[in-house]
Amino acid sequence: MLELPELIIMTRQLNDLIINKKIVGVVVNQTKNKLALDFDDSKEYMTKLLNESVKKCVCYGSFLAIETGNVEVIIREALEVSYRTDKYLIPPKHQLLLKFHDHTNLSFVISDTGFLACAKRKDLRKLVKYDCGIDILSKEFTYSEFKRILTMNKNCITVKDFLLENKSFFGIGTGVCQDVLYNAQLHPESILEYLNEDNRVLFFNSIKFTLKQMIDEQGRDTEVNVFGERGGYPTLMSEKSFRQPCYHCGVPITKISHVGSEDYVCLYCQKLIVDKKNKVKIF
Repeated sequence: MLELPELIIMTRQLNDLIINKKIVGVVVNQTKNKLALDFDDSKEYMTKLLNESVKKCVCYGSFLAIETGNVEVIIREALEVSYRTDKYLIPPKHQLLLKFHDHTNLSFVISDTGFLACAKRKDLRKLVKYDCGIDILSKEFTYSEFKRILTMNKNCITVKDFLLENKSFFGIGTGVCQDVLYNAQLHPESILEYLNEDNRVLFFNSIKFTLKQMIDEQGRDTEVNVFGERGGYPTLMSEKSFRQPCYHCGVPITKISHVGSEDYVCLYCQKLIVDKKNKVKIF
């Protein structure tokens, strides 16, 4: 699934590619996705978007927004965003397709838990909150702010819960989370409130460093950009690293199940912190 690094890269690409382009065709939910929200009336999409011109594209954490005057299209949990320069080269599967006056097109494939909506901006803001919270790549995201956010999210039990479910910043999914925790030397099931100061500093630095590296390298090598090209960041923890030697210690990477998903971890480098004394369980 596309996460914050890829969405930032794609937003930059789309702002270079489709700004001021006129929408002359709209196809909604050609590939049926019963679980994705707000597919109720495809005619409404056509009425609102036809003959509109794209003003700008914005990344709001896990949301990608395309603005056309007062109307906005928002997409959450996109699996694929594809830009084609030939009107005859249209992906066979998509939940939204925008055709432009110059015969180029833009299509979206959305996950079963994703979201697609099109409405006036003020109405969308009432429908769903898609503010990205604090920009975790900015100077405002300091270590002091990070500690404040930790105290605000005590409902998050583990470090993985915190990255995926906190209400202060958005856009980190399971894929990015695994590399952040690997660089932070934390097991996904480590208890958040039991981290000591050294753990928290390393955790904070890992969030900043890992995301910046992913963006600088034009996204992860497990995902593709709008042209179908894979990113240049070599993902450290993913299916392809399973049973491969850890970059740091040489112990084979293993796979564990946690909160309904699979995580890839180094059981030697990534500490499992489970009590207040910060004792580390090594497997």
